Amino acid sequence: WDECQRCMREIDPEFKFDCCMINHNAKCLPHKDGRNVGDSYILGLGDYTDGFLCVEGSYFKIHHRPTKFNGSLLEHSTNDWEGDRWSIVWFQKQK
Repeated sequence: WDECQRCMREIDPEFKFDCCMINHNAKCLPHKDGRNVGDSYILGLGDYTDGFLCVEGSYFKIHHRPTKFNGSLLEHSTNDWEGDRWSIVWFQKQK
């Protein structure tokens, strides 16, 4: 948790979050985050190719590129990849 907080302070010190999810080789089908509030950040790590974030038909390269999007309003998914893919997602949950 401490390392996730430190990392986000470097990415966007003003971003408010109370949850951080770490995924390893997780393939997400199209969905909306029903229990999230507002924007999320995602960052891809590891030794992989492809594995873009798809947000309603737009594709984002998240590998070593923090990407902000509203997963509670916009349908999103993970494209296929090759290799070892990790992602970190920072968000706020409904209270």
